[in-house]
Amino acid sequence: MTLNCLIYIAPYSDISSSNWFSSGRLRKINQTLKLMDMNQYSCYIFATSPRHVRHSANRIVEIGTVSHPLLRMLQVIGNSLIVDLSRLRSSSGTTTILTYNTRLPEAVSALLLKIRIPSAKLILQIEDFPSARYYNSGFTGFTDLLSTRILSLYAELVLCVSSNVKAAFLECTQSANLPVRLFPPMLDSDYILTVNSRKRPFSSSSINVLYAGSYGIDNDVLTLVQAFASLQGSELTLNLVGEVPKHIQEICSAISSIRIVGYVELARLFDYYAFCDVVILTHSRVNNPSYIYPFKLIEILASGALPLISRNINLGDLLVPEACLFNAANDLTSLLLSSRKVWAENSCILDDLAATCRMRFNSLSYKTFLDD
Repeated sequence: MTLNCLIYIAPYSDISSSNWFSSGRLRKINQTLKLMDMNQYSCYIFATSPRHVRHSANRIVEIGTVSHPLLRMLQVIGNSLIVDLSRLRSSSGTTTILTYNTRLPEAVSALLLKIRIPSAKLILQIEDFPSARYYNSGFTGFTDLLSTRILSLYAELVLCVSSNVKAAFLECTQSANLPVRLFPPMLDSDYILTVNSRKRPFSSSSINVLYAGSYGIDNDVLTLVQAFASLQGSELTLNLVGEVPKHIQEICSAISSIRIVGYVELARLFDYYAFCDVVILTHSRVNNPSYIYPFKLIEILASGALPLISRNINLGDLLVPEACLFNAANDLTSLLLSSRKVWAENSCILDDLAATCRMRFNSLSYKTFLDD
């Protein structure tokens, strides 16, 4: 059997002691590798992340261990130049270079490997476009935009995570003849099984609320904490899953309605989605909707719980009801207090959204996508 070869250039890490393990980024990388395995690709990870990576028995991993950006770039260049290509080149099938985003480290690796393997196909996987997420301007944003435009000249296909990102990519690169397709996140099969058997939301006297998103600077978690500070003594309990920063832990310690769960394995995270009545997604500090990663929203909608989000994200026909949106802590507090009513009035729409997400974003659908 002829195996095609995939060289996956990505900020990969298998670290499992923090929320990096359950982050949308790492899970999308692992999902992509799983899909390529299903389609009989021999996959090799070319890691550009400074975080700890363990070698896998069936994958070659080049490790970017240096945390300083400039030194890490030199290490990436060195790895790209000295890696033994006989391990990465398919002798009888095709060789594909796939980049996770087009930021400078991934772009440099992709170009150097493309020079060394001229016959390889180059595919760009754009997840959060295309300037650095935390830098709307400045040198980092400029280099990301520049590397995106350069890579687009050599790419044969672009896979975009959402319609917003696709539109932004086309506007930036003016790549009229370059095929661009949507490649949204895939739901884990175990997750779909777990939420399919969940209890009906709001079927008990207490209301459990889940936040399992990022605690980075683009997620205004303090809005959520402020809302629950005024809800002490109510039937609502907030469960904070993930690596909660110390300054947030200190604030939460005085709020009886907040429970800090901390880091959990994926299977346990799935259980929380199936257990909680409300799931919250905050993106209050993100100015451009193109930067919003849709994985969490798809996961929340598929859970069947009541989604409360700070901004609607363009997922085509998958549109969260306006009644589930909030802009500030006061809005969120009102929504939480009336969550039973909001659920009752929108349950039919939310049930349909859950069923659609579970059907559309499963591994079988994606295998068909890759076959095409």
